[in-house]
Amino acid sequence: TYSGSTLVGTSTSTLKLTVSADALPSLTGITVEETIASVKSLGIYVQSKSKLKLTITGAAGSYSSTIKSYTITVDDQTIYASSGTTAEIKSSGTLTIKATITDSRGRSASKNMTIAVAAYSPPKLTSYSAARQSTATNVLVVASGSITSLKNGTTEKNSLTYVIKYKLTTAT
Repeated sequence: TYSGSTLVGTSTSTLKLTVSADALPSLTGITVEETIASVKSLGIYVQSKSKLKLTITGAAGSYSSTIKSYTITVDDQTIYASSGTTAEIKSSGTLTIKATITDSRGRSASKNMTIAVAAYSPPKLTSYSAARQSTATNVLVVASGSITSLKNGTTEKNSLTYVIKYKLTTAT
């Protein structure tokens, strides 16, 4: 406090202000779309096959603020935009996708969602043998292999097909 130009005293006080929730930016959610057609037809997300297009929806500032930055993270991958496509998803199980927006006043809002990603391993040929039969013109081929089960509900979406190719020794 001053009297003219003379300081007559000081006082310090603390004031705590709380910003109401409607003063923060907001976002509605996150959309997820499989971009690989052969995986999309399965109706499930598949480890090491799925590439996901992720989009933040309904992002809005409040009280005239504007959205200045967008971040979407999943499976140790980060997209610095309101929409983008991941590389192949490396993990399986329940994955969390987190979307964060920041407005022109530096205030942030986030939203999470989870997706289920089916575990997948490439097919394996576990044994193979070929033996000429007694007729000398036939060969018995025995092969076995394994695949990862990929179920959408109770419907199996993965199948195993054996293809055997051959040629005569005199052929080119």
